[in-house]
Amino acid sequence: MFWPYLIQEIVMSVIELASGHAMPLLGLGTWQLRGDECTSVVQMALEMGYRHLDTAYNYKTRWKLHWGFRRVESSAARFL
Repeated sequence: MFWPYLIQEIVMSVIELASGHAMPLLGLGTWQLRGDECTSVVQMALEMGYRHLDTAYNYKTRWKLHWGFRRVESSAARFL
């Protein structure tokens, strides 16, 4: 699988903000994601190296995003 490495390389490219913080140039938009698809996509994106997720209260995806993070967190803990 070649493409995950390409995506990860792009995700790691950052721009420095006026505040001095670094922001990844590529992010995952979550406004159209619903249900279990949201959880799975967020989990996959985090495992691929995404560190910028576009979210908002009005998207109503808070809990599904939460479960995506939890899945990554629990799978990472298995390897420690």
